[in-house]
Formats: sequence, C-alpha cells, structure tokens
Amino acid sequence: MILTADWVLPISSQPLSKGAVMIKEGIIQSVGRRDSVLAKYPKQQVKDLGSVILMPGLVNLHTHLDYTVLRGLGDDLIFFPWLSNLVRKSRSLDYRELLLSAKLGALELLAGGVTTIADTTATGASLEAATELGLRGIIYQEVFGLDVNQLNYTLNKAQRNYENLKSQAGERLRVGLAPHATYSVGRDLFRRLDQLSQAEGIPLCTHVAETQEELDCLLAGRGPLATDYRRAVGWQDIFWKPPRQTPVKYLADLGVLSDRLLAVHLVHANQEEFEILAEAGVKVAYCPKSNAKLGSGIADLPAMLENNLLVGLGTDSAVSNNSLDLFSEMEFGLLVQRAEQQRAKAVTAQEMVELVTIGGARALGLAAEIGTLEPGKKADLTAVKIDNLANQPVYDPYSTLVYTASSRDVIMTMIDGEIVYQGGPEFGEQYLKEVRELKKKIETGE
Repeated sequence: MILTADWVLPISSQPLSKGAVMIKEGIIQSVGRRDSVLAKYPKQQVKDLGSVILMPGLVNLHTHLDYTVLRGLGDDLIFFPWLSNLVRKSRSLDYRELLLSAKLGALELLAGGVTTIADTTATGASLEAATELGLRGIIYQEVFGLDVNQLNYTLNKAQRNYENLKSQAGERLRVGLAPHATYSVGRDLFRRLDQLSQAEGIPLCTHVAETQEELDCLLAGRGPLATDYRRAVGWQDIFWKPPRQTPVKYLADLGVLSDRLLAVHLVHANQEEFEILAEAGVKVAYCPKSNAKLGSGIADLPAMLENNLLVGLGTDSAVSNNSLDLFSEMEFGLLVQRAEQQRAKAVTAQEMVELVTIGGARALGLAAEIGTLEPGKKADLTAVKIDNLANQPVYDPYSTLVYTASSRDVIMTMIDGEIVYQGGPEFGEQYLKEVRELKKKIETGE
C-alpha cells in the first residue's frame, strides 16, 4: 500500500511536499516524492490522505493510564496535596475500574496520534489496556518501599509482579520496573532493583527532582514531605535518614544511574547534574504541562539538549495534566522555555517534534524500529489534517505541528501497517457509558 499526502515528514530528512510512503507487511519500503514512489511501485494500491502531514507515530514518554478517569480532580492543588488526593481516590477503584480508566487513556492516545508509550502502573491495568488496544512501548511496574525490615518481601513482590506482567505483555510491549522516587524507595531497595535490572536487562524508570519539597527533604530533612513522614513513621525506624544530597547526586552515590534508567521530570537539576546523567547514559522524560500545573517549576530543556541527554516528551497522567495531547505539550513545552530563557530560540519547533518522535524512540531503545520514516522501519504513522482554517497556510510543517495543530486534527493512526484509529466520533464510544457510571461512583464515594 502507498500512502500519499500533501506533506510527508520523515524526521530523518527534509520535509517532502507532495510525498508518499510505501508500506508492505507492516514495514516501510520507500519514502519520497509522490511521483517517484508511484513510478517505482506502479501496481500498488494507493491511498491518498490529501491535505495532511504524514509523520511517524508519536511517542509519549511518560504516562499513568490507570488514572485517566480521575481527570479534573484536584485541579487547584500543588504537588503533595495533589498526590495525597490521587492516592486516596485511586485506592477506591477496583481492578476492573482501573482497566476501564486505562483503556480510556489508551484510546485518547491513539486518537491523538500516539503509537508508543512509556507507562508506569502499580496495578498492571495499563499493560492489559495497551496490549488489547495495540500500543507499542514499555510498561513499568511501580515499586514503593521504605521499611528495611520488609526489604526482601518488597523485592520479591516486585519481581513477581514484573514476571506476571511480562507473561501477559503482547509482542509490542516490554515490561520494566519503576522505583517510584528517591523519597518513597529506600536506598537498599533501589540498589537491589538496579541489580535485578542489570542482571536481567530490565528497563528502569523513576521520578527524579520533580519538586522543591523533594530537594528540601533529601538535602536537609525539612519541608512538608519530611514533616509528613516524621509524623507517619519516624526517621529512624522505617524511613531512611536524609542523605544530605540532591536527588540526582543521591542516585549517583547509590550507583543506580545507567543507560537502562529513564529519569522523569528533572525540574530541580543543574548543569553539573545534567553532565552526571549524560555520562551515565540516563534518558529523560520532559513533562512541562504537568510540572507547571502542579506548581513544580520548569525543567531546563535547553541545558539537557546541550549536554546531549536523550530526551523525549511526556504528558504525565490525565490527573496532573488533564490532557494526553502531545501537540499541546509540544507548544507549551516550547513556549515556557522561551519565556523562562528570555530568548526566542531557546528551543525550536523542529526540536520539539523530534522529542515526540525519534527522541522518544531513542529514550526507549527503539530508534532502530520507529521514530522516523525510513525504509526498514516499522510502519507506525500518524496523519494530521491541515485543511482547516486554524492550520492554514502551511509554510513549515514543523511550525504547524507545534503552534497550530492539536490531537483533534489527527485523522489516522497506524501501528505495524495496521490502522488503529481512523477518525469519527464513534471511536471508543462503547466505553463511554461505563466511564460515566464510574464517574458517578467517584463523585458520590459509593
């Protein structure tokens, strides 16, 4: 099959006006000008997508699909009150309800052009949803644990959960482990999880340097997070003593920084720490809207890129962002850098598009398979319509994607050459009645 479009955006090469992509058995065979590709494959079926930008499927480098149904709850809270609210609300949901929530999020991603995710789950619901709906990527089993007396129990449970998810994962998905954060996973548990990761080649993911409260807690044992832990469990018995280090330097001291690790957020990290992370090969998920909405701050994306860190873009959860729209994330993520850096070219539109394509693919170790439109790569594509008033005229497709397009402009999403989304309001409607019923339960607490 040959897909033709007004614009084809290979990412690895210059945009093509009046371009085409030839696909066979789920693999890209050729990318080029329409006339050239049609002449090369005269007997192939042709599907003209018309006035669209045809590009690689998007990579969302940090999600929590389990929580999608809690979107809109706790909107005016800063991070730790928001987190407490999230924990309380999510614990009221059973697995079936969490699975429905994860499916709602997965459907939103597919309708928004996303083909690959890095999702963190405590329950495994997002893995079942992603498998059923055909997404590619890595699902990380989340791990918490501060009690040194429960170390072996927690580690064994994490390993059992990991093996269980691994046995259920479809062929497009890998499974990893996600020690939640420096303040919620003890040092010995972090080390043991890293050792397990190294021995079995398991990818890791953790939230790092997300808030000022996290820094205050680790550096000085003060602030609201430290106060809450003292009140709940005490420093001496269960919770480790403050390491008197920043989160990045603490993880470096533990010896857990490696190219297997995806570090999420890095809002409160500096030049020296970016150099440490780059030397270790750590990958980074930049989540600007979530960080802004929760009052956490602005990560220094230009410095990350200047230090050659492999960075991708993530929305985080629909609870902290309200949207899983990577087009909106690109625009906000660029503009907030220009405002913060007070220079017009702090980040470019092309760099932002690269974050949601080849950048995310590299961060997940999938760059040989996805992230660009090139012969031999998997046919993971999305088509973004540009024939509406808000998107015209198009001089530069990178600019259009970042500054004017939205997830609602996506008319087709393809994974392995299979169309998994093709417009229409009926997409996913079979789940909406259940979602509305679940919303009533959450509202009433019954």
